[in-house]
Amino acid sequence: MSEDRSQRSARTAREALLAELFADVDEVLRRQQAVIAAADAAAARLEAAARSVAQASADAAEAARASVGEYITRRANESAAQAVQASRMAIDEAAAAALGKVVMLGQAQSRPQVAASPAPQALAGTAAEPPGPKASAAWLGFAAGVVVTALGAVLAWWLWR
Repeated sequence: MSEDRSQRSARTAREALLAELFADVDEVLRRQQAVIAAADAAAARLEAAARSVAQASADAAEAARASVGEYITRRANESAAQAVQASRMAIDEAAAAALGKVVMLGQAQSRPQVAASPAPQALAGTAAEPPGPKASAAWLGFAAGVVVTALGAVLAWWLWR
């Protein structure tokens, strides 16, 4: 029996209702497939957006870490420079106080001078004179260098033990 579709017509109301029902179900299935395809596309876009947000937050965290690291390094260097400056000032003051006491002791001791002739008196006078400001500054610099070197050696020993 080869009947054309056009020749096939609904013979009863029941067949007509079934044909309409099948057409509606077919339309619902097509729409469902379109919704599934749109949902899949939206999910892919959402995943891509989530990956870009994660990457952006990782980049921002890395930049913040680098910035904080630079800040900490800069502050540590500034603090170290201030500590070195304070140490130098303390060492200079201690050396000046120590050298001042040595110079004062040298001035307080009186050397007996022999008055046999003017030439030996002149020599004795130059030998008994306390060192001038240039000599004191040289000794002060030398003493500060010795103290700084000793402190550096102790610090190096302490750090590497």
